[in-house]
Amino acid sequence: MDEELRAPFRCLESSYMQKKAYTSLGLVEPVQRELGQTLKRRGKRFKLCSEYAYDIPLEKSLQQLLSNSSIFDQVMSGHCQNDNLFEDYCDGSIFKNHLLFSVNPTALQVMLYYDDLEICNPIGSRAKKHKIGVFYYILGNIPPKWRSSLKVIQLVTIVRHSLIHEYGIDKILQPFMESIKKFEKAEGVDLNINGQQHNFRGTITIVCADNLASWSLGGYKALASALRKCRFCMAIAEDMSSKFLSEEFQPRTRITHANHVTHLAGPLHDHIATTYGIVRDSILNQSQFFHVTEGLAPDIMHDILEGALQYETKELLIYVTQERRLISLSFLNQQIESFPYGYCDSSNKPSIITLTSHDHSLKQSATQMWCLARLLPLLVGEFIPVGEPHWENFLLLLTIVEYVFGPVTSEDVVPYLKDLIREHHENFCQLYPNASIIPKIHYIIHLPEWLLNFGPASRYLCMRFEAKHSYFKSLAHRIKCFKNIEKTLAEHHQNLMCYYSICDYYVFREWTFGRTKLVLIVYCTCMFV
Repeated sequence: MDEELRAPFRCLESSYMQKKAYTSLGLVEPVQRELGQTLKRRGKRFKLCSEYAYDIPLEKSLQQLLSNSSIFDQVMSGHCQNDNLFEDYCDGSIFKNHLLFSVNPTALQVMLYYDDLEICNPIGSRAKKHKIGVFYYILGNIPPKWRSSLKVIQLVTIVRHSLIHEYGIDKILQPFMESIKKFEKAEGVDLNINGQQHNFRGTITIVCADNLASWSLGGYKALASALRKCRFCMAIAEDMSSKFLSEEFQPRTRITHANHVTHLAGPLHDHIATTYGIVRDSILNQSQFFHVTEGLAPDIMHDILEGALQYETKELLIYVTQERRLISLSFLNQQIESFPYGYCDSSNKPSIITLTSHDHSLKQSATQMWCLARLLPLLVGEFIPVGEPHWENFLLLLTIVEYVFGPVTSEDVVPYLKDLIREHHENFCQLYPNASIIPKIHYIIHLPEWLLNFGPASRYLCMRFEAKHSYFKSLAHRIKCFKNIEKTLAEHHQNLMCYYSICDYYVFREWTFGRTKLVLIVYCTCMFV
């Protein structure tokens, strides 16, 4: 006993002993899966080398996650609202009419996410060499305020980005979909939760991704090069500039999608790919309940914060600084620098604006753009004439943003939001005749239906998933070894998840608090007589 106290970590001296200890605590190890083989030069010879993806078995991952009593209780109790307000996916019409969730409300709601991640300098000489693809999932059964924690975002697969293009994203997702199909069956899957057997069913509810990743997952080509540029409807570029209600467009449906897919094997392949943007039938469509025409969620971070909002704000600033000369660009930047930002906004302070780029961007991050747009009326609003149409349309866009990013919505908001979007888009075309309606502006017209069907758009936002990337980036920089980096990252991540599962990190507390900062406290010594 004394010897153990003197050297408590002697049993963890080697990596083998550490792994053995983690395994005894329920570690879910990554599974190395061979995708194929390729010839690589080794000195003067060529060697046949295998190429791998690293998967986290879904059943074991869920079993580890649900073994925490806090998460298990949240999943089994549910959080549906009965007050006609929509706070999450479970309050939307899709959930209420779902073939699985309508009869089994506690079935597992798997939200899938995919993105490409550059772990090196994105503009360096080795930028693309170490680019990786990461797939995450999160349980929608967990209430939103707890779901935002990075600790509950689980890894599905990690693979080198070049292998996704070589072997196809469907092959990468094959083990995940095999597990999903088991959960979708009537008999479900038995999971050992803290020594007791519990039967679970579940399916994919929503796929979260940026536009490029959504097109790849859905079996679409890059829709910018297709005639139909929207994954939600059959819109063409001309209609995007003249029609601003979703009812005016023919939606993509399971039936039309299946009809187009059947023609891909024949002589109409090139026509279908060019006209409708469909190049294959996605493996996600093998699900009994999920389909890419219904579940590839719009992401308001990319479509609004990094798209429409930056686009219109830049056009507005060009108008007020160069055409009307109501303010100067240097004055605006001075206001940005000297504004007394609040505690929550100080870390998202906008960067200096130049307006010299030839694209639609202001070179701000998503959170910086959100901060800039909200505070722009306070920065320069007093210098804009009352009733100025360009300014009024910008304020109208801010109103739309407030509704779309809101944590709660209702059925009554949907028709009003549709009118706001239609009015804004019509005004935008009139006020900026030389500016085109880019696809990200068009995607906004579909948001009211998504709020009604799937709940608030902030619940399937990519922002928290992308925050998960920082763990892998910082880990890669600390390791400083990129030999089979995908395996290393997967193993370290699973060690961390094992640590979380046996500690108190998953416990959901009733009390919450906002951001905090360290305050120096000077202690005074007192003498007691």
